[in-house]
Amino acid sequence: MKAYFLLQFKLLNRQIVHFGLPLIIAYTIVPLLFYFGFNYVYESLKYSVFVLVILAISLVFKLSEVQRNTFLKSIYSYNTYVKIRLIENILSNLLLSIGLIYKYEILACVLLNVFSCSLVFVKLKTKFQFVISTPFYKHPFEFIVGFRNTFFMYPIVYLLVYISITSGNFNIGLFAILLICVICCSYYSKVENKYIVWNYSQTPSQFLKHKINIALLFFTLLCLPIIIFLSIWFFVNFDVLLIFMSACCFFLAAVVLAKYSLFPNDFGISQVILLTISVGFPPFLIILIPHFYLKSVKQLKSILND
Repeated sequence: MKAYFLLQFKLLNRQIVHFGLPLIIAYTIVPLLFYFGFNYVYESLKYSVFVLVILAISLVFKLSEVQRNTFLKSIYSYNTYVKIRLIENILSNLLLSIGLIYKYEILACVLLNVFSCSLVFVKLKTKFQFVISTPFYKHPFEFIVGFRNTFFMYPIVYLLVYISITSGNFNIGLFAILLICVICCSYYSKVENKYIVWNYSQTPSQFLKHKINIALLFFTLLCLPIIIFLSIWFFVNFDVLLIFMSACCFFLAAVVLAKYSLFPNDFGISQVILLTISVGFPPFLIILIPHFYLKSVKQLKSILND
């Protein structure tokens, strides 16, 4: 069991280094970002504890994937397997548990960890298989693959919209849109094979325009129910809603361009830093988008015909 966790720790460190971030900085920044993010969500949302607990449980469900647990059971005894899974689930909730205790949300912390640990003993059926339909056609593989991996998040997001309307809190609705934007951005974290890009009979400019249009179209489609309901119940804030949606669209476009600015390599620390700055200062996107666009065109010239 000790060897398993040492291996997972080494793999995590390797991924951080491959990402371009020194380990000492990573293990310093992540807790700080969580601290500020946790405080912001806790203070901003009326039902913040509920939202945070649901998000944490969704992560635990990812650790309970059938294939992953079947593999663990095949190489460890049942008692060792149970110990590994209990420790994994507790560690996955560790930062949030500390935050909840810090805010004196003891009951929420206990319920979260009890539920997470109970999932270890739940036997998921392996024979039940189904295909999750998506509203996206076959070409934008990012949204097809991403939607099927994160479909369980959308009921949570739309529940937040319901809470926003019933509580009269417009900010919760904006937070729901922000969550969808973050989810859509995560779809572009995986870099495809060069052959997939080469298949497009387009110039680099046409290819990038196509990718951005697809991303914005489907992001808007996913947000459309939220926009409609928020426009009806918070009509006086319609201008704020449009500005917020526009900022999310610009940020998503920047993420798409950032993906191809180092293609076929993965995201680098420089892109992440620049995108993070744009989150805190959205007008920076005016400079960032052309910057990523020019770099992307340069990287794609060797793959696509100009």
